[in-house]
Amino acid sequence: MRKTVLLVAAIVALGMAGLIGLVLRQANLPVRVTVVVQGQTNDGVRAMAVLRVTNVGACRVRRWSHHGVETRQASWQANPQYSSSATNGSLAAGEAETVFIPVPTNAGPWKAAIFCSRENWRTRGQQAFWWRWVPNNGIPTETILTDWMEK
Repeated sequence: MRKTVLLVAAIVALGMAGLIGLVLRQANLPVRVTVVVQGQTNDGVRAMAVLRVTNVGACRVRRWSHHGVETRQASWQANPQYSSSATNGSLAAGEAETVFIPVPTNAGPWKAAIFCSRENWRTRGQQAFWWRWVPNNGIPTETILTDWMEK
């Protein structure tokens, strides 16, 4: 009886150690996302850039619904951030999605800034109703910039 209890305890401890190791391994994987401008279209009101967002890394990535626009005169931090028509996207390794963002008018050359984070319990919590009042602080976010686009 005592040997059985010790065996079960050892198996549970090994299982927990393996689970913790897996979580820590996922936490150390880098966010690797590419963003390519595929062209422009029109939504009936304004010109829209068509962006292809691809997760080329090994971990699941959350693409946030807002984006920034950088011009030669001001970086994306100085310009206002916009909420895109796309909702937050979750991309598994190797997955891609198409996102449409408004093209800046009369700004000359520009590039888009897309914001992504490693998918985890905190990024999934942002979708929960009760989490909306918790500040977004503490979630590391990567900024992925497109190449410069000429008008």
